[in-house]
Amino acid sequence: MSAATEAMVVDHLPADAWLTDLGIHPLRDLPRPERVVQLCHPDVCNEFPPLRVTAATAQRLPRPLTSFVGRAREKQELCDLVTSNRLVTLTGAGGVGKTRIALEVAHEVKRQFPDGVWWVDLASLTDQRVVPLAVARTVGLPDQPGRSTVDTLVTFGGDRRILLVFDNCEHLLDACGELIAALIDRCPALTILATSREPVGVAGEFVWRVPSLPLDSEAVELFVDRARRTRPDFRLVEDSARVVTEVCRRLDGMPLAIELAAARVRTLTLTQIRDSLHDRFRLLTGGSRTAVRRQQTLRASVEWSHALLTEPERVLFRRLAAFMNGFDLDAAQAVGADDDARPSSRPVSTRAGWTVSPPLRNRRCRARSHPRSPQPVGRQVVGRRRRRRQSDALPISRDSAPVRTRKAE
Repeated sequence: MSAATEAMVVDHLPADAWLTDLGIHPLRDLPRPERVVQLCHPDVCNEFPPLRVTAATAQRLPRPLTSFVGRAREKQELCDLVTSNRLVTLTGAGGVGKTRIALEVAHEVKRQFPDGVWWVDLASLTDQRVVPLAVARTVGLPDQPGRSTVDTLVTFGGDRRILLVFDNCEHLLDACGELIAALIDRCPALTILATSREPVGVAGEFVWRVPSLPLDSEAVELFVDRARRTRPDFRLVEDSARVVTEVCRRLDGMPLAIELAAARVRTLTLTQIRDSLHDRFRLLTGGSRTAVRRQQTLRASVEWSHALLTEPERVLFRRLAAFMNGFDLDAAQAVGADDDARPSSRPVSTRAGWTVSPPLRNRRCRARSHPRSPQPVGRQVVGRRRRRRQSDALPISRDSAPVRTRKAE
């Protein structure tokens, strides 16, 4: 029955009858989708196949206002992964482009999920307990008295071939992990694509780390595209191309940083932008007003990552920040061996935005911070006195020149 019929009969039901909300669906001859309710009674069959969801109402994906630059190979690889795995998590540092490539992939594969594709934006949530409710609201499910929200979602999922995209999970990992595990376990045809600064930690999860843009091509292309949105007459010539390439290199190919830098062409020359990158956290501001705060400035993005760390992880992060040219496992163990700097079971590198290079032949696995992060680390968490003590005690990495500490601001 429709919601209008429900309102008429709800106060006149037998004591042992109940109503089950089936969500929002299009009904014949009605101009807009309506909420559908099932009347249940113990003397009749109450189990039926889930109602089919039409494509017109099932695809709830944002429409980006800017073009998607590059990453054609990565996009195709992710499309293949999403259609062959039930849980794929995109990880990476803040500003690397996890949300955008997830959105592009969702649009690309939506025809593979005939029962619906929904985008669940978790960025603004602060309470772990409301995660299931946020998902239910996204797919159009109201509260059902006497049933948990998770059970309601599981009933809705049923055997539907659905794709749910959970965006920005990193600050709600416990709740996201529990909900995702329940949905994956109890809804056999449901697929989840998640974005997070670290893995969700659910069995069967396929973790795919989003890389920075290639510096010699796609990073420059992104800069030019975003610069033209600010200044339509912007053109790239030989001299300016070298400067833009240098800007992208110093920003490590990070899309958020490149977009913020490109927006400055309205008031600064390319040379001024490049020369101002020594204070990039003052320069790279002015992101979209509709974005969450941590995506509006580079400083906010880095501070958000640091805030996600536990106190032991922050202690370790402060010590590792003294390595200017990166470090290997032996060096990290040397500065973080005591209990004060012993992190949790989750790798601190995934949350703090370190780039980890896999071992090559006889070389060890190495990690380094992004070039965009030394300044807040240097200013806010590493003092001159502590640096001096650490630099005396730090080991020399076997695979690089002697360790140099960052100059205190």
